[in-house]
Amino acid sequence: MLDKQSIAYVVGELQNYSLIDSERDVIADAFETFIGHALKGTQGQFFTPRNVVKMIVEILNPDENDHIIDPACGSGGFLIESLKFVWNKLSEKYSELGWSDVQIENKKIEIATSHFRGIDKDYFLTKVAKVYMNLIGDGKTGVFCEDTLENPQNWSIQTRSKIQLGEFDILMTNPPFGSKIAVRGEAKLKEFELGYKWQLNEDINKWYKSNKLKKQEEPQVLFIERCLQLLKEGGKMAVVVPNGILGNEREIYLREYIKHKGHLFGIVQLPFETFNPNVSINTSVLFIQKSTKKSSKLFISINEFCGHDKKGRPIDKDDIRQVSKFFHNNILSENNFFIDPFSLEHSFIAKRYLKKYEDNLNAINKSQYPAVPLGSLIQSIHNGANIDDASIYVEKEKGIPYILVKSITKEGINFENLKYIKKDLITNREVMKNTVSETTIVMTRAGKSGISSNIPPDLVNGVASGFLMNIHVDLKKVNQYYLVAYLNSRLGQLQLERICSGSILTSIRSWDLKKVLVILPPMEVQKSIGNKIQEVVYTKTEIRNKMKNADREINNLIEELKIRSDILE
Repeated sequence: MLDKQSIAYVVGELQNYSLIDSERDVIADAFETFIGHALKGTQGQFFTPRNVVKMIVEILNPDENDHIIDPACGSGGFLIESLKFVWNKLSEKYSELGWSDVQIENKKIEIATSHFRGIDKDYFLTKVAKVYMNLIGDGKTGVFCEDTLENPQNWSIQTRSKIQLGEFDILMTNPPFGSKIAVRGEAKLKEFELGYKWQLNEDINKWYKSNKLKKQEEPQVLFIERCLQLLKEGGKMAVVVPNGILGNEREIYLREYIKHKGHLFGIVQLPFETFNPNVSINTSVLFIQKSTKKSSKLFISINEFCGHDKKGRPIDKDDIRQVSKFFHNNILSENNFFIDPFSLEHSFIAKRYLKKYEDNLNAINKSQYPAVPLGSLIQSIHNGANIDDASIYVEKEKGIPYILVKSITKEGINFENLKYIKKDLITNREVMKNTVSETTIVMTRAGKSGISSNIPPDLVNGVASGFLMNIHVDLKKVNQYYLVAYLNSRLGQLQLERICSGSILTSIRSWDLKKVLVILPPMEVQKSIGNKIQEVVYTKTEIRNKMKNADREINNLIEELKIRSDILE
């Protein structure tokens, strides 16, 4: 037990520090340190860095009249930051009006208790959030332990008395996400439009909800719908989401749903290290207003630095701190700009709208020759052979060439980086499907994505590995050597760079690849260019064959010398 003097000393020392004014969310950090490991694998909970929270609050710009909610509040970071933000505005306003300090403090408590709400299904976290809110003044009565995705009629009477759908002006949240914590069960899924399968009516190019319920859905998808339900008409929200749902084909219906239910007025792409060292994932913040009126501009922000490195160590560079200034002051830069919402494609990946990519597309469309989608030239396309077993590899002389991502270069296939797999795998379905010929084009789809190569004669019957795409084109429409030259050119590379995305491993998807525009000159022009590439491919093959012959002759010479030496002995 500490004596009174020791306790007084400790309290005196702690008074020099403010947890609330810290640049880091120290309570969330403490949670991550002491018990976070027990939850991360199963609950998908990762706390939002303070600079991201501040950026979101500053963009949404709440005031004392707004009713604010975080439906996945965790330890209360968004609630605390937005409460401090509102209080600062309130203090300025009423000080100028001559209010006393007591009157202002009473007003602050009134706002905290009546305008701020939080929900989280984790009992411990809601207790932490209540303590956190209590530390800075009040507001603890607005935090409830409930499952946000449950039917609100099943919430407690106390929760239902304080939180109803359609009553909030501002919502900000970082919901749990991941396939490992998918939502299952008919009772819960049928509460959501997004709990059903969606289908595309190709005649009118419009998505509609079917009557068939999904077996499961990732929580971040259902959270988007529930967040929109919580907002009143005209209300605004910011939600952190993994980039996977912003760019993949499977969730096009979700992005169309968002555009139908409101309008997207901001996409902020966060740095890959944002949630390090706890998790490595590509994320963005979507800013949505629930309104039938469409905004005249959409803010795009692409950020590289987040104030710490992948190990969580502080660094000086932090792009996130400046984002709200770009937004509110209409300041433009290479990575912060506004676009016309009607130019928004099927993808919400922010980097797709960079000026260099738009300029490249404009240049292609101004070509004297037609620009056609790559998909119109392709006969077949599929991912390479996915054989994840180290025991398949053998020595070069005993195996089949296995083409890896690192084997592919713009100068052709690097034979030094090939591996070789057992010859008895020749009957394996994946191997048979991905055996290459001279008409095959292989492209890296992950890693150093978007590099293409033709197949040289001495690699025919080799096998394309899993992180490659195996492409066959209609040779009546396009010369395969010309196409590889085009895809590896600046015109092709900027398009491929543009469509590369993903939550963890960035990659190129075949459905996006098919939309890449190819300038298609007459066949004689294609062959004129393609013949130069083919000549290089064949010359390299000839050189490798000569090297093999020279190597064979050297080995024969060594054997002869060895035989003579044995005879002499």
